[in-house]
Amino acid sequence: MEDKQYTIKDIAKLCGVSAGTVDRVMHGRSGVSQKSKEKVEAILKEIDYKPNVFAIGLAAKKHYNMTCLFPEFSENDYWSSVYEGIKRAKEELSQYNISINCIHFNYEDIDSFTSAGKQLIEQKPDGAMIVPTTLYTTLQLAEELKNADIPFTIIDVAVKDAGELTYIGQDSFRSGYIAAKTLLRTSSNTEMVMFLSDNRNGSLEIQMSSRREGFMEYIRKECSNIVVHEVKITPETLHEKLDKLFAEHPNVKLGVSFNSRIYRVAKYLEEKGIAFERLIGYDLLPQNIEYLKRGVVNMLIGQRPALQSYRAIKALADFTVFKKQPEKIQYMPIDLLTADNIEYYIEI
Repeated sequence: MEDKQYTIKDIAKLCGVSAGTVDRVMHGRSGVSQKSKEKVEAILKEIDYKPNVFAIGLAAKKHYNMTCLFPEFSENDYWSSVYEGIKRAKEELSQYNISINCIHFNYEDIDSFTSAGKQLIEQKPDGAMIVPTTLYTTLQLAEELKNADIPFTIIDVAVKDAGELTYIGQDSFRSGYIAAKTLLRTSSNTEMVMFLSDNRNGSLEIQMSSRREGFMEYIRKECSNIVVHEVKITPETLHEKLDKLFAEHPNVKLGVSFNSRIYRVAKYLEEKGIAFERLIGYDLLPQNIEYLKRGVVNMLIGQRPALQSYRAIKALADFTVFKKQPEKIQYMPIDLLTADNIEYYIEI
């Protein structure tokens, strides 16, 4: 269509709906049929609608509140990187009367997530960014957010049928598949071990399961002769369980961990003088990077947590303030880092 400034009335005429319907779609409010919603969104995309930022935000003098629901963190852990992305978005969006609040929960405690979710609903923000835990509790919160007309984005792990504006994170299944391909291709070893988290509350259920499924899919397709040992560990049980594993299976020289704590396994291996052919883990924690540089860990899979949270908040702003519909899925790259290229990785 021709390059021009469209009003809500212009868009309504093009869609064959009322101006009120267009306004509700642009603001993400309920009360619009799916057919009308699709009509409006198609026209907005066709005309490449770009609302006047200042008319919407500053000139209208409206203040927008966004809330980020994500786990408690300590310095230099995975979630501290998520917070860095939030801070960056907060600085950039403050000029548009957008404030950002954070609510934290204990990632090992489902009740903590449920309680934090209730606090989020009570705040009635204009938008929310959430990090999932178990499938049931995440879908429960998603339903409450939809009922409260609070648009939300999801980072870290995709949740089917949650109804989010956008998911920003890795394709967990695909990353698991690539991890298997990297670990097992060209290796002559026929035994390997998965170091799994013994998280009794299941807060890692969705992501860890998806990564494991992708990993096992590669084995089924490409190397069905591999014997896979699984060991579930916590910081308290790690030594006891790994001592037992290597006593019973001394030929295991390949390993993978699907969470960000591969440094715990690496420390054990180094202390025991056990050399693996290949050991792969996730996330660029300083402790993980140190063992990568020392050659105990052979590869880390990075997923750009700071960029995930930054883009998730920008997507909320685009939708609630600038009336722009984000892409439904925004996959992060599956970054494979070794001792040879880690120094050049821009995320660090």
